[in-house]
Amino acid sequence: MADILIVDDKADIRELISEVLQEEFRYAVACAKDTQGALEQLSTNPKVVILDIWLEGSHMDGVGLLKIIKQRLPKTQIIMISGHGNIDIAVKTIKLGAYDFIEKPFKTAKLLIMVERAMEKYLLLNENNRLKSQQEGLEIIGQSKQITKLRSLIDSIALKSNSRVVITGGHGVGKATVAQVIHNKSSRYEKPFLYWHVTNKSPDVITRELFGDETMSSVFTKADGGTLFINDFLCMSLETQSELLQILKNSAVGNHNFDVRIIAATTGSPEQALSEGSLGEALYYNLNIARINLPLLSQRKGDIELLSREFIKLVAEAYGNRIQELGKDVLKLLKFYDWPGNVRQLKNVIEWLIIVANSQQKQEITTDMLPAEILSNNDCSRNIGSNNDLFDKPIKEARDIFEKSYIEVQLERFNGNISKTADFIKMDRAALHRKIKCLQEGSC
Repeated sequence: MADILIVDDKADIRELISEVLQEEFRYAVACAKDTQGALEQLSTNPKVVILDIWLEGSHMDGVGLLKIIKQRLPKTQIIMISGHGNIDIAVKTIKLGAYDFIEKPFKTAKLLIMVERAMEKYLLLNENNRLKSQQEGLEIIGQSKQITKLRSLIDSIALKSNSRVVITGGHGVGKATVAQVIHNKSSRYEKPFLYWHVTNKSPDVITRELFGDETMSSVFTKADGGTLFINDFLCMSLETQSELLQILKNSAVGNHNFDVRIIAATTGSPEQALSEGSLGEALYYNLNIARINLPLLSQRKGDIELLSREFIKLVAEAYGNRIQELGKDVLKLLKFYDWPGNVRQLKNVIEWLIIVANSQQKQEITTDMLPAEILSNNDCSRNIGSNNDLFDKPIKEARDIFEKSYIEVQLERFNGNISKTADFIKMDRAALHRKIKCLQEGSC
């Protein structure tokens, strides 16, 4: 399979370009001297085609071949070359779908930059197609009040395809998923969705990615027509924020205009950053047209069962495994846990549980498979699994069972010391003695 196809009627040109590309990039290169040879090579699905306009001895010129290639391989990037070029021809080929146009004789360095950028665009389109197919069924999972309101808000925001959005929430709550859903539901859904992570990047690197240079395109160029998702935008320096603001005001990077929707996300508080002076007011108010605050998983524990079952299904499909069942005790422990890593952590835990269940050739996921951090989250969780029907009992009986387990665990924590236990649970020492006695006798 060829990465690059060179189509030129001059053997010396084909050989020169081929040698340069293989030496510089280690690309797999195929060559063709005429239209027939080029059409035969299309079966190799080249990512980039370098195509001469004037193909002597061929039944079709490069412009005609350009049309065929774009029809058969729409993602393939085509660089037109000609020794007799003019502006009219260049404009015509660009309108027909060519990536760029370069005149002979050309400088090797210029061609290399053009090829690298064309390859970059091809890979981006390929990744977008992969993500699009992966995300076609993407949805916000849950039936809690918070998620019901979130879906309604997303639908409203998606309709306004130019409005900028700020998404806030803890690590792993699903900010990128919400941004992707907004994009998928908007009129921009067929255009790129570009994830731009700025955490731990130096201001110089961020500026280079903002504006692009001779070796890479600007993130705005890559996302043109679609959505640019900026994750952790509060990590930007004030100087970088100022550069971003200027680009947004002008809707242009240098002389290149763009049409991009911005969705910016952060785990921090923009209001606190404003008060501390680490976030510029002008940028904040430019971005904060619509605002989405995502809840922690601990604030919507009623969704844990739905999320868990959906993750089991997704992981099973990805690995080609059977769909395992969650034991009742496992669900109780999952709901009891506080999930500091939120939805992302739950998904990782489910994947781990499926791996363990498959290794043991078990159809049901049981408590002994749970990671240590969930089992040891706090001492009470150790006893929840033994109370199989706790949630099926009347409230008084369930409360007695819980109190007995809770007090036993706290006594164990303080080696049976009643005074220390009473002090920790904020209960009178004598009252604790009475509670222990009545729980033991079942007379509470």
